[in-house]
Amino acid sequence: MTCRHCGNEIRDDARFCPHCGTLNGSAPGSEPPQETAAYNTPAPNLEGPAGGRKKTGRLLAGAAVVVAVFALLAAAASGLFSDARKQLGRALDQTMAAYARAEKAMGLPDLNELVQTGAYSQRFSLELNGLNSNLVGYDVSALEGLGLGMNTSLNQAERKLDFALSAFWGEEDILRFFLAADDDELYFSAPDFTGETFYGVNTRTLGKDLSAMAEDSEGAAEISFNLFELMEPFLVQSGETEARLQSARAALWKDVVVKKEGSSTQSINGTQTKTTLYRVTIPHSALERYVDDVADTMTVVGVMEGYRTMLESLGVAQPEIDSLMEELDIYGELAEQVKEILEELGDLELKVGVSGGYVAVVIYEDRVRGCDVKAVLDLGGGEEYVDDLSLELEIDDTKLTWKSTGNHSGTNGEFTDRTTIRAGLYQITSKFSYQPQSGDLSWEIGMPSSMTLDMEGRLTSGKDSYDLNLEKAAVKVMGMELFSLGVKYYLGPYEGWSEPAGVRLVTEMSQAELDELDLQIQANAQAWLARTQQMFLARLPEELIGAMR
Repeated sequence: MTCRHCGNEIRDDARFCPHCGTLNGSAPGSEPPQETAAYNTPAPNLEGPAGGRKKTGRLLAGAAVVVAVFALLAAAASGLFSDARKQLGRALDQTMAAYARAEKAMGLPDLNELVQTGAYSQRFSLELNGLNSNLVGYDVSALEGLGLGMNTSLNQAERKLDFALSAFWGEEDILRFFLAADDDELYFSAPDFTGETFYGVNTRTLGKDLSAMAEDSEGAAEISFNLFELMEPFLVQSGETEARLQSARAALWKDVVVKKEGSSTQSINGTQTKTTLYRVTIPHSALERYVDDVADTMTVVGVMEGYRTMLESLGVAQPEIDSLMEELDIYGELAEQVKEILEELGDLELKVGVSGGYVAVVIYEDRVRGCDVKAVLDLGGGEEYVDDLSLELEIDDTKLTWKSTGNHSGTNGEFTDRTTIRAGLYQITSKFSYQPQSGDLSWEIGMPSSMTLDMEGRLTSGKDSYDLNLEKAAVKVMGMELFSLGVKYYLGPYEGWSEPAGVRLVTEMSQAELDELDLQIQANAQAWLARTQQMFLARLPEELIGAMR
């Protein structure tokens, strides 16, 4: 018969519709079944006629909802509302979401998004904190404090740029160099040589200006560019790139064939785990299209066109540009190399195990170029899904293993990781600890030959900034410290434009003024050399100076 509420076909003896859950009586003109008649028998009137009917109606409605829910669960369990590919797709989505949550829990902003805004400032410094004098046989502690620093600020929209590079020894500068750009004008200054004045050129009229200054500047007249216009293609918009890559992944997934192969118990990072196995086949043709799509994305977003525009601005002849662009087509060349490998692999076959709604294991086995290849990726296995992952790669008798374990989710307010990479007799280890609340960070990297790199410091972040201060980054061999460095790095929002105190365009200077500037630079260079030499003589011990000579 048909349901009197939704009109769908149901069994003649069904009391409830499995589609909408409505109570159904017998068909018109027929004798109702005994069980159905019992449901239609009036209940004892404990609250009067109206109250009894309302209570009975509520009970029947509740029963109908329960039956409907069980019907939906049964249908889902039997696969009526999903297939193998959808089930595996949900597991992949849940897996990526778990790692995304763990990354977000660290509270660190996305540096890439900040850089893509084209308005940011950054600072970097590297300073010698200590050097083991026993290695050279002299007291070299006086060298502590030597370092390099770099500051830069960019505002692409306002077409402003600052760049500063310096060498220092403690609080004293050894050498400074500055670069500044303001729209079409590009300035430079080295105060120790040029004084406080910034000298520059107009890049838009550079070719014509050079031609007017010198008779032997044939071909230079074509040089014309704007630094910020050249930079635009390289400021790849992450949103556009991700949209293209997402489209490429969706197209690849559409061609993937997924078949369920039943259940199996697998050892996942040392834990026996019951998994649902799927056989995943990725057609060779789909893989090739995906590689081409990725290569096209990395080219279309503007990087390659940026190179072409730059070469054109510098007056390079078109045939030479075409030749150079072929050599610079890194992504296209890499795509061709990957496709050569895919040609040998053919269709890619994987086994994927799912447990608890997450991907637990991915297995690849094949014979490639005469070698037996097996790769096993384990995810999960510990108390928290994201805390344990490992990769084991075997090529004939050669094995490489990579294992990462720790508190990756930061459940107790501290993120920890211990990673081990083994390949034959060689091993690299990494121990990492970070506490977002205090910013305390420590990282120890162990390398072959008993060498280690120990780092301690602080990493603090704001809504859109990083501030890293490694107070000590020490290189050790068998526990003995060779040297240690102090490292600082900051990246954050644009901090403003530092207007040069005085500027002059060299293309507007007379020959006499240029000659005078040349003599000034030579005199300043000699004075700087003498001053720097005196600094080293005053600070370094005589025995070290003698050894250096």
